[in-house]
Amino acid sequence: MPFENTPQSFDQFAVDTVHTALDDAQTQIIALNDTNTALTKEERQASVSVGVARKPFNDFFFDTKDGHPNLKPAQTKVPEADAEQFQFINLALVETEQRLLTMLELISDMKLNAEHFAFDFASDGRMAAKTAAENGLPGADSRFDALNDLFPQTGPTGGGGEDPQP
Repeated sequence: MPFENTPQSFDQFAVDTVHTALDDAQTQIIALNDTNTALTKEERQASVSVGVARKPFNDFFFDTKDGHPNLKPAQTKVPEADAEQFQFINLALVETEQRLLTMLELISDMKLNAEHFAFDFASDGRMAAKTAAENGLPGADSRFDALNDLFPQTGPTGGGGEDPQP
């Protein structure tokens, strides 16, 4: 992954702005959940998810049901008006979920990129301390030892710090 210039617009103000927007969105979602829908583990397992495979079925039924009034379900647990509302909620939440997943993927990529370059810099600093210690610079050995003790272990035993493989 090539190093590019550090994004200068990513500052505390930008972070605070995003967090405020997320707080507002979370507050709105909680307000929309006026029936306090929080499924138990058992309810979640027993609920049918529309998902990709069932979406065409659901969409077709709701798009065409008014043209076939005599074919509407006679006995159902869900009144028609409520079913319409649930279909609207489903479609709106599918879109909302997709937008959030897209944002989450972008956030994950940005975080991984930042982690990568920060770790790369810290690893180079560890090696600089090692070289300085080998050259007798006062205090460099304790700096290297402290960094080496914290250096992520890659071996099966979790022993002493290993230099990363190129």
